[in-house]
Amino acid sequence: MAETDVYRERFEMPPIREGLDQRRAMEIASDMAGPFNDLVDRVLLAAYRRQQELTWIDHLVTHIEVTLEETGIHDLPQRVPAIRFLDLAGYTRLTSGEDGRSRRLSAQEMSLTCRSFCRKLSYVYDRRAP
Repeated sequence: MAETDVYRERFEMPPIREGLDQRRAMEIASDMAGPFNDLVDRVLLAAYRRQQELTWIDHLVTHIEVTLEETGIHDLPQRVPAIRFLDLAGYTRLTSGEDGRSRRLSAQEMSLTCRSFCRKLSYVYDRRAP
């Protein structure tokens, strides 16, 4: 949603819905929105500064790593380690309920399928099976 859409919906439309004409609604919206300008400015500046900090930290860390590698103190890994995450939301629902036995079998089948899937992914990226 564009900034003008938010402004219209938040500040202009409430007076119009109360039956005021467009001119009066815009005057009221202008009066209401004024105090928010400082807040918006502070939020944007804070977001910019945070992004600036992240950029500077990344730059600094890169220089430290290069220096350590050049001096032979530390070798960078050939490949950056990674973590795989599998979201099992709803898994416990498979193991409970009225039809407990068949649900447990379904859960067991799912866990075996997930295990097989994770092993295949591991092989694709690592070229070795766990």
